[in-house]
Amino acid sequence: MRNDRNLRGIIVNPKTRREIKFESGHERDAAYLLIASPDVVDVIEQPPAVPYVDSQGKQHWHTFDLAARLTSGERGAYPVKATSMVERSGIAEELNHIRDQGSAPWADRICLRTGEHMSRDAADNARLIADATRWKNAADVEVVREFARTLVGSIAIRTLTDATIPAAAGMQAVLCLLAEGFLNLSGTGLIEYSSHVQLWTKPTN
Repeated sequence: MRNDRNLRGIIVNPKTRREIKFESGHERDAAYLLIASPDVVDVIEQPPAVPYVDSQGKQHWHTFDLAARLTSGERGAYPVKATSMVERSGIAEELNHIRDQGSAPWADRICLRTGEHMSRDAADNARLIADATRWKNAADVEVVREFARTLVGSIAIRTLTDATIPAAAGMQAVLCLLAEGFLNLSGTGLIEYSSHVQLWTKPTN
């Protein structure tokens, strides 16, 4: 279903309770990845169209699939395409015109998202994190947070939940801390009880 361009649905952003409509599996995945990022404050679909002039001097309008406001105050525009459609759609040239002409002054960054930027595991993890945040139990989160403050290095999620809030409720709390950016996932792959997490550390560069 991920590559089905006719896949339609609605996501409720747990951070804002705002609905986000999607019209393809790729748009859905991109929306979940933005929602689950601790660097993102808000996400909307299809912001107002922006104009640009092509290489023949003809004016066109482009509507980005998604837009996001970041914790830094920056705003991002995110066109979404299946990898197989990038070349034939001419989206790269279109975005270059928009950047060069400053047609989207509200966007500090314009980032094309394709299947190459959204692995299946990353998208599924983002959905888990978004769903956990929607049903957040603040008391459970604080119990896990206090224990996690003492961590040195990484720890298996099962070990963390066994020491704090067992089973599914503990996993949900861990996912909420991943959503906050308080914890980082160590390694790649689907989030499972055997996955390792660690305290978030600020990048050195």
